[in-house]
Amino acid sequence: MGRRAIRTRTRTRCPRLGRPARERPLYLDVVDILRNRIASGAWPNGMIMPPLRKVAAELGMGLTTVRLAVDVLKNEERLVPTAKRRLVVQAGGAAEPSPARTVLEVVPNLLDLLQRSHYFRRLQLGIESGVSRIRAPLMICHDDHFRKAIPKGFLHFALRGLVVVGTVRPAMVEAYAKLNVPVVLVDQDGTRYGVHSVSVDNEAAGYEATRRLIAAGHRRIACVRQVLAGYGDVDPDSRARQNGYERALREAGLPKIPNAVFNTVASARRAPGLVRLLSVRPRFSAAFVTGEGGARALVAAANGSGIAVPRAFSVASVGALTPDAPEISAARADFYAMGLQAVKLLMEGRRPARNVKAEVLWVDGKTMAAPLADAQRRP
Repeated sequence: MGRRAIRTRTRTRCPRLGRPARERPLYLDVVDILRNRIASGAWPNGMIMPPLRKVAAELGMGLTTVRLAVDVLKNEERLVPTAKRRLVVQAGGAAEPSPARTVLEVVPNLLDLLQRSHYFRRLQLGIESGVSRIRAPLMICHDDHFRKAIPKGFLHFALRGLVVVGTVRPAMVEAYAKLNVPVVLVDQDGTRYGVHSVSVDNEAAGYEATRRLIAAGHRRIACVRQVLAGYGDVDPDSRARQNGYERALREAGLPKIPNAVFNTVASARRAPGLVRLLSVRPRFSAAFVTGEGGARALVAAANGSGIAVPRAFSVASVGALTPDAPEISAARADFYAMGLQAVKLLMEGRRPARNVKAEVLWVDGKTMAAPLADAQRRP
């Protein structure tokens, strides 16, 4: 049986004769066409841009060519993406303030409650100052509902990005990470989620406060951590600060005291955990409280029980850096600077995600002293 000859056809590509090479990329022609549509009002400000395939078919161009042109207009901020991957026309471009440059701030709590917190007021002032510097509108969504759900009705706006303030559940952070705009977590670490974040170096803060108590001579030191009612668990910041507390004890060679960690709920009017701490025998000579609100409550409870602070009992905590002299001895963070940093991260785009740790500064207050000798201490 004879072998059949196998014919192969070799295709060679050669430039078409008589057609000069194109000096200007084709996509720049599309940029001019689309830019003219925006400037002339054919595509008015706030309009949702038609699908890219439709534009490509209309112009008789390839989809890749149109995509390249759209990228140019996005960089000029004439086309602004929404969180839901649509493009909104911004006629003025980057130089003109527009709703298409809005920063959405999500606060998973009620503003009237948070305004009572000096920490939140400083943080909010920093965010507002940062947004003002970039001449962008600021829209605030606040409600306990946002601990469990993204404010979907607002995601159809052409947003500059989202700033999420406070603690939200991991599943919620993962949902935010999938949005098509930059997301910055404020006062919550976003390292594991691939989103920007600016947060206190909480373990370092807990370590510094506890180290200061140890240096003052205290050996029986309790830890009071905060439980978030809306979160349904111990505050992650409190856990990190507790880790710093435990590390300081280990490095000082102090034995672990059973049942030395107490819980308190931030929103509760009564704090039974603090009452139990003060009634333990033998008494603790000091306590590290992971939040300044809890520290103030503990000082009030101790003084109300006849235990003088700091003469008979010392308290150290973590709080906000303030211009006035604070009452509580604490490792303090500049929350105003954290708010500014959050807006700066927003301006860097989605990738690569950056996670900034704010340093803490120790500030002596009026709640720490050397422990009394055993003979002087009240029974």
